[in-house]
Amino acid sequence: YPERSHTQSGYTNDEADNSYPFIPGCVCQRKMMFVGAGTVQNLAYQTQDVLEAMEKDSGITLKNLRVDGGASVSDILMQIQADLLRLPVDRPTQVETTAFGAAALAGLAVGVWNGFDELAALRRSQCVFRPQREEEACLADLARWHRAVERSRSWIENNV
Repeated sequence: YPERSHTQSGYTNDEADNSYPFIPGCVCQRKMMFVGAGTVQNLAYQTQDVLEAMEKDSGITLKNLRVDGGASVSDILMQIQADLLRLPVDRPTQVETTAFGAAALAGLAVGVWNGFDELAALRRSQCVFRPQREEEACLADLARWHRAVERSRSWIENNV
């Protein structure tokens, strides 16, 4: 749990010392695979919290989640996300969309494409992840993660 990540998930702490990272689920584990697994889980849990807050603030209920970027190539992360959100998670064939977006806007400007509908038609799904785990198990894991996050806040005093 990166206290200074500023992911807007509600868990930032400007007083935290980044030299002491805390990853719930990795306490007392000595293998890097546990650190990796904990990091993937933390990404999913923080995303769940952010999307829950967005739904609450906007009054709009998500029907699916379209993902892109480097983290979206992780099948494990996408499945955990689908399980937590209880939504289909749709990964496109073109996951690096920043470069494509810049090229698409340039193409719109010079007439390669006639509008956003034409660009939207170019998107292809590579994989759609659907919830598989029981909801109760996912909620229990999320509750344990929230508990671990709360317990980790201000874990290390900055006056050491």
